[in-house]
Amino acid sequence: MRGAKVKLGYFDEEEDAARAYDAALVRYKNAPTVNFPGEAPLASVLAALPALSSPPPAQPAPAPPAPPGAPRRSGRAPAPKVIVDAPGPVLRLERDLPMRRGPPRRKSVEGAYQKQNGKWTCPKMFPGRDFDDLDAYRSAKKQRTDQRAAYRDQKHGWHWK
Repeated sequence: MRGAKVKLGYFDEEEDAARAYDAALVRYKNAPTVNFPGEAPLASVLAALPALSSPPPAQPAPAPPAPPGAPRRSGRAPAPKVIVDAPGPVLRLERDLPMRRGPPRRKSVEGAYQKQNGKWTCPKMFPGRDFDDLDAYRSAKKQRTDQRAAYRDQKHGWHWK
């Protein structure tokens, strides 16, 4: 379809995105490459491009012949550069990315998680309290466990011998 947007995917490297753009130009518009002039797009990049519902536009008209006074070139056009495909996937397309729902996962240790400021917190056990490091959290947790055990023993009259 004319004027339709085509999503090429997400890329880790700027060069990969530029190569995908060039491959899309060649495949969908039959236009020359912009980012890497004179280089043919990689076969793996062309294969990874999504298919369009309508056929690509017709081939552009051939260039007009050179004027009579211009120097003649040899009968062959220069061969395009051939780039050997690297092993493994070249592109990371949207469909290849894993689906991720919800907030990002936080680093959690023994029920506490680390906040963006680097401090550790456990809102269930210590609401409104932050700890500078895990050792401080562990000592507070141990102290809380000992206090609860002492209270339980006092209330129920349990005496271990």
